[in-house]
Amino acid sequence: MAKRPRRRCRLQFPPNRCGDWARWRGVAGELTGLSKDFRFALRTLWSSPGFSLPAILALALGIGATTVIVSYAEATSLRIFGYRDALRLEVVEQIGPNDDRHDVHAVTYVAWEERASSLSGLAATSFTTANLTGVKDPEPLFGSRISASLLPLLGVEPAAGRRFAAFDEQPTSAPVVMISQRLWQRRYQSDPAVIGQAIRLNDTVFTVVGVMPDGLYSHGPISAFHDYWIPLVRSEDAPGRYLDRDAKNDARTVYARLRQGVGREQARAELEQIAAAVAEGQQPDRLGWRTRITPYYDRVLGRDAETLAMFWAASAALLLIACANVALMMLARSNRREREFAVRLALGASRRRLIRQLLAESFVLAVAGGAAGVALAYVALPAVVAMAPPTLRQGGLDGMSLDSLTLSCVLATSVATALGFGLTPALRSARLDLQQGLQRATAGTGTDRSGRILQDALVAVAIGCSVALLITSSLLAESFFHLRNVDPGYHARRVLTARLPIPLYKYAEDVRGQFYLDVVDRIRALPGVEEASAAVPLPMGNVDTNMRLVLEGESPRNSGEMHLVRFGGVTGRFFESLGIPVLAGRSFDRSDQVSGDPVILVNQAAALEYWPGENPLGKRVNFDPEQTEPWATVVGVVGDVRYRGPGEGAQPTVYRPVTQGLFGTFGMTLLIRTEGEPMAVAPAVRRELSKIDPDAPLGEIRTMEQVLEERLSGPKYRTAIVGLFTAAALALALVGVFGVVSYSVSRQTRDIGLRKALGARAPDIVRLVLGRTSLVVAAGLMAGAVGSRLLTSLLAHQLYGVQPGEPAVTMAAGAALAVGALVAAAFPTLRATRIAPMDALREE
Repeated sequence: MAKRPRRRCRLQFPPNRCGDWARWRGVAGELTGLSKDFRFALRTLWSSPGFSLPAILALALGIGATTVIVSYAEATSLRIFGYRDALRLEVVEQIGPNDDRHDVHAVTYVAWEERASSLSGLAATSFTTANLTGVKDPEPLFGSRISASLLPLLGVEPAAGRRFAAFDEQPTSAPVVMISQRLWQRRYQSDPAVIGQAIRLNDTVFTVVGVMPDGLYSHGPISAFHDYWIPLVRSEDAPGRYLDRDAKNDARTVYARLRQGVGREQARAELEQIAAAVAEGQQPDRLGWRTRITPYYDRVLGRDAETLAMFWAASAALLLIACANVALMMLARSNRREREFAVRLALGASRRRLIRQLLAESFVLAVAGGAAGVALAYVALPAVVAMAPPTLRQGGLDGMSLDSLTLSCVLATSVATALGFGLTPALRSARLDLQQGLQRATAGTGTDRSGRILQDALVAVAIGCSVALLITSSLLAESFFHLRNVDPGYHARRVLTARLPIPLYKYAEDVRGQFYLDVVDRIRALPGVEEASAAVPLPMGNVDTNMRLVLEGESPRNSGEMHLVRFGGVTGRFFESLGIPVLAGRSFDRSDQVSGDPVILVNQAAALEYWPGENPLGKRVNFDPEQTEPWATVVGVVGDVRYRGPGEGAQPTVYRPVTQGLFGTFGMTLLIRTEGEPMAVAPAVRRELSKIDPDAPLGEIRTMEQVLEERLSGPKYRTAIVGLFTAAALALALVGVFGVVSYSVSRQTRDIGLRKALGARAPDIVRLVLGRTSLVVAAGLMAGAVGSRLLTSLLAHQLYGVQPGEPAVTMAAGAALAVGALVAAAFPTLRATRIAPMDALREE
């Protein structure tokens, strides 16, 4: 009879099912145990707000800072990875004899498109400008001519309408245009009916066929700074379609994607061979030029690499300090719970279960800290955007948001922090010796030796990260102070600037200079105007112009052997408008016309470089390598002007009167010195200009002080962001020092009372408490000074007037943090000196 139940059991639960059942029961048991651990962790942390709230706040600061930087990186650099197959997107360019980069000529691009077999896709863009005319307030616009293959290559779909098609590139097709979201919103109030409408660019009517999507990258193939895009027309017989650009001199930025299995070197060799054949037949000036293929992501990430790396390092340091603080709190808390852990182990709890419970508390804290960090980042993002320079906001930062990528990073960071601050205290508690744990808990003695070493190490890490951030922010602040006090070489007060691109289709080349002279004369006669002039480029503006010249007596073999100088086209009274001194000779006047001898002015840097020890007046230069053009004579020397930024040194610069030739496609900028507030005369300037030419646009109206401030906005922004991180790091580090010393005093209460009973005085107690703390702070300061050299190495190209590792800055930052740490430790130390011996000896 006994065998029958056993047989029934085997039939009902065969061995294979018994194994599955056991495994399922094991998994279910683990899940049930985890659920209980998390519920217990929630109850424990809820009942200890004095521990959980500071821990969550510390984690919120660290995770919130990381969240902000992830959003910043996604908005400014990582957005390019939204392009289709972005890792295989390449930039193709040609390299001249002096290893200088050049865009690709149109005929070379067409040859690559027709003959290259190593590419799966090829596209091109070319910068252009136009005036939006036929409207109440004409407006200068920046744009691009793009091949119809560009958007498919990038995988970009328009927000409205359609992309360009191959037939749009034919000279017989109707002119079409795509506009930016910004222009769509500003001019057309986001009206979908704009698709199919006609707009007038210069003197050509275009039909709007599409609207580019939002969220473009500032320096991408489709730039966020551009207002419109038109097709690259495949003909040299459609000048209007080129918006007054000469098709025969067309240069293009080329993007490509390699075929599967084709290496970069193989593709480069093929493109270079094709380009050489084209140069031999049609472009002899490009014979011997090389072809370079560069990953697009390298080009983009390299542009912002230093700033982004610095922000990442600062946020990582802050997160590390937060983790160290919470680990200290967890360690102190687990030390206080030694009796609880010892009793649980004595009653049969496994050490594995103890680790799991403590890690559950860590994960609950990390999740709460992550949620608080996201909320903090959500509040901080508008402030981070508002602080940013205008170009950075327009270039993508306005699109900062807590998207899926950012939230995924927050989740990963929360998990990492939970392991970072929770694992060590959990493992220490699990290795607890029952007898020693009960003795320490009963005796009220301090933490064991390994625990004290771990505490000291965590405090040193927090101090080290804080001093590294403090040194970095101090260097940035000092550099910004130097930049703000640099003399730009001109007087910016009470000067109004406005960009005025001349309608080239209305004015022949020989009268364009006279147009600007007429405009300046009319503006100079307006009430409230002291002086007026025009120039290109604008000092500290967004455009720079360079030319090559040859000195009399030199014989360069090609343009690469000529001198590269900054070039400025100006009207008379330009130097007087900005207070730039004429150091020798004369300024330009109305006698300097196209019919007269070409004249130039040079700055002091050019005079010293090209004619050292000589009088530059009367020297001659030529802008043609063949020297077939008329020679230009130096008639004056002017002071040096910083054009690209306050941190730029003096560069050789040549000025030429606009009446003898106008260069560049950006148009000139009016400079108007006023008697009072500059912006007050802007309406009168616009009205006067409309009387001269209703189609003449006026854009970028701002004061010269605003232009200078925009140039300083980048360093100011970096200083502010790192400064905020530093302030948070210092607060966390000093709170950590305060907490460790307070905990040490509380754990040594009986020991201190016994010492006082045996005759120890207050100075002895101070030395006992502060001695070890001082050593830990000193170790952290030294480690931080070394770490700061690594962090400040990221700033080598962003500092002005100060060097990374500046001894004075390092010593001042270290001294400030040391004083702060000692002040933080002073309060619990003072409490220790007031411990009554009898009360301490009676304490359990």
